[in-house]
Parts: sequence; structure tokens; C-alpha cells
Amino acid sequence: MIEFVEVLKLDVAFLYDLLGASQEHRVKPKKFAQTHIDEVIIGHTNEPEYRRLQDNEFMEALRDRTVKIDIPYITRWKDEINIYKKDFNSHKMRGISIAPHTIEMAAMWAILTRLEKPKKANLTRLQKLKLYNGKTLPNYTEDNVKELRKETVREGLEGISPRYIQDKLSNSIVNSQQNNRGSVNPFMIMNELESV
Repeated sequence: MIEFVEVLKLDVAFLYDLLGASQEHRVKPKKFAQTHIDEVIIGHTNEPEYRRLQDNEFMEALRDRTVKIDIPYITRWKDEINIYKKDFNSHKMRGISIAPHTIEMAAMWAILTRLEKPKKANLTRLQKLKLYNGKTLPNYTEDNVKELRKETVREGLEGISPRYIQDKLSNSIVNSQQNNRGSVNPFMIMNELESV
């Protein structure tokens, strides 16, 4: 997998290798013979870097062979919590206590930045988050939730990334260690998130 951020920084020789692979179905790895390939080259990047690729006049041949597929951020609260709990748990964070609901609150904040405002006047973003997470609310069925998802245009394609939240959680942990507290709580995370 290629990260296009790096393609923009690399020399022109690498661009020609990619073009050769896509046009002639051949690559010439360093210190190896030219090899026939018939593959799909998959790359990933963030939206700003993709736009830079599109604006770069030297990348025209690569742009012509690029198909963009938008992959949205997670909009299910439980899944977002699981992302953070992989790195921020008692097994990996020895000597640091993470107060109850700290991870959940950070995950909720991230998801809320990704959700579009509901078109139904009687529904809040927080209620929408709960519905997407599988909770039932009065007068809302699974079909209503599917309908909510269909009426969005860019939901999950904008908002705060998990990496950003992980950085803020890490900052809070470092600050807590520097202040000899040894614990992190939701208020500390909110202070970090507000310091943008």
C-alpha cells in the first residue's frame, strides 16, 4: 500500500516506476530484474494531500490512473471506544490510572464532530449517536436509522480523526505524569480538546 503523502515528497524516479507498473505492467526493483506485474496499486491519503496530488501538474499521468474511494471515519461510538482501549488500557498504561468514562467521553466527542446535524427537528446529534450505536429511542426503528444514514452526504468524511484523539489522550497522560498525579480523568481530556 502506498501513502500518497510520501509520493508527493519522493523523486520523479518513483513516479516513473508507478507509471511503468500501471501502463506497461512491468516494474524494475533495485538490484532485481524487470518483472511483469498485473496488479492493482492501492494507496491511501487524507483529503488535503489528495487535493495536492490533483493540483500537481507533474502528476497528470498518475492522476489519470487514480480512482478515489472515500472511506469515512467510524460513526459508531462502541467501535471508536474500542480503538482507544487498544492503546489506553491498564495493561499498556502501567502506573497511570484512567478514570471511568474518560475513554468513552473522548470517543463520544470525536463521533459528534463527524455527524451531520439531523434533518429531523426533534432529533439531536447526541440522540443520533445513540441510535447509530444500536440504542433504541421512542418512535425510531432500525429502518429510521437506515434512513438517517441515507440522508447524509459527508457524514464521517469530516470531523476529528481517531489519531487526533489519541494524541490528546497521550498529552493528558504526559501532563499527569509531569504533575505527579498518575491519573487522567474526563476533565483533563476536555481541557486538552479545548486547547485546539
